[in-house]
Amino acid sequence: MSAERGPRIDYWCPECEKYSYKYSEIYDCESCGSELERMDVILGPSRLNDIKCPYRFKRLHIDKKPMPKTPPLAFGSKVHSVIDDFFNFYMSDEEEMLKDFNKKWGFVKSGLDPEMGELQVSNPKSLPYILGWYTGLGRNISSAFYKTHIKKRAEQEERIREGLKTIGREDLDLPWEAFKSRDMKKERAERRKILKSLDVFPKSEVEIVYKFGEHFIRVRLDFIYEFNGDLGFIDFKTSKYMSTPDNDLILATKPHQIALYSPGIEQKFKRYPKEMGLYYLRGLVSDVWRKSPKNRNKKLPIFPVNLTEDNFIRVDEDLTKAEETIRSGEFDRNIGDHCRPCGYYQHCLSDARDKRNSVLFPDPIVWNMNKIEDNEMQIEKHWETDLDDF
Repeated sequence: MSAERGPRIDYWCPECEKYSYKYSEIYDCESCGSELERMDVILGPSRLNDIKCPYRFKRLHIDKKPMPKTPPLAFGSKVHSVIDDFFNFYMSDEEEMLKDFNKKWGFVKSGLDPEMGELQVSNPKSLPYILGWYTGLGRNISSAFYKTHIKKRAEQEERIREGLKTIGREDLDLPWEAFKSRDMKKERAERRKILKSLDVFPKSEVEIVYKFGEHFIRVRLDFIYEFNGDLGFIDFKTSKYMSTPDNDLILATKPHQIALYSPGIEQKFKRYPKEMGLYYLRGLVSDVWRKSPKNRNKKLPIFPVNLTEDNFIRVDEDLTKAEETIRSGEFDRNIGDHCRPCGYYQHCLSDARDKRNSVLFPDPIVWNMNKIEDNEMQIEKHWETDLDDF
C-alpha cells in the first residue's frame, strides 16, 4: 500500500529563475543547488480580481468551493479552447473547427461539462435562449477565425516541422488525422507538450510563473507571436465593449492586467514584448467597431495597450495589498455592484437572509435578449500597423 501524498508545495529558484513543485519538503534546487524560496502566495490577474471581495477569494481559492459559472464565462472558456486547438493543429479544415466548438459547447449546454457544471442565470427559463444565442455566435467566430488565420497557421506548421527535426522527433510530424484515434491518446498528449516547449512562434495558451519584485505571479497568455525578431502578444476577448460612467473605455483598465503579462514574457523568453493588444473576437462577425473613422481601414479588431510606469506601480501596490489581505486571514464580504455577475451571488444572498442581515445586495443582472448587442461600442484606439505578421 503506497503512502499518502502530502500537499503540493510550490518553490522558486532565484538562481535558475524557475518554478517547480513537489509533494514533500525540499530545500535546494536539483539543478544548481541553490536554496529554494517557498511560494506561499501566488497571484495573477484573475486572483487580483477575486481578492476585491475577500470572501469570494476565500471561498474559491482557499475553501475550494466551486463557483457557479455564467454563460459569458463558459462561452469565453470554450472559444479560447477552440482557438488553442486551432494553433495546435487539432483540425484540418473549417468544418472540423466548427465540430470542435459544437462538441465543447454541446457539453456545456447539456450540463455535462465537469468544469462548468450547471450555469447560473437570474431567470432559469431564459437559459435555453441564451445558450442558443451563444451557439450561433460561437460558430460564427470559429468560422471567421479559421478563414482569417489559416494562412498564418500554414507558415507556423513549417516552423514546427523544423523544430521537431532539431530535437529528433520527426515521428510526431504527422497530420492531425493520425492522432484522432483513442489509441493515440498518449501520443496526442506528448505531441501537445512538445509543441508547447519548442522555441517556435506563435504559441497559444502559454503558462508562465515568475517573480515580479517580491511577488510570485502565475499568468496564462492567450497568444504570443514573433515579428522582425521581436515578440508581441494578444489577449483574446469574447466580451463586448463597455462604456458607462462606472466602467470607462475598457482599454483604460486593461494595462493594469497586461502589466502582469509583459514581465513574465521577458523573463521566460529573454525578450520584452514590443506589441501588446486586445483581440475582440466578436469584431470578426460584427462591423460595429469599424464605425469609428480610425478603424475603417483596419483588417482586424485588435487594439493596442501601451504600458506606462504608473501601470507597474499600481499593479505592485495591488499585489502588496492582496498579499496583506490573504496573510491577515480576514475575508469579509465586500458588497457592491460587482456582486451581480458573481457566481456566488445567490449563495451570499441566501446566507444574508438566513442571518437576517439587513445589508441589501444589488439586484441580479437580467438578460434582455433584444438588447444583448446594445453595449457594443466604437473604440478609437488602433494599431499603428495592421499586424500583417499575426
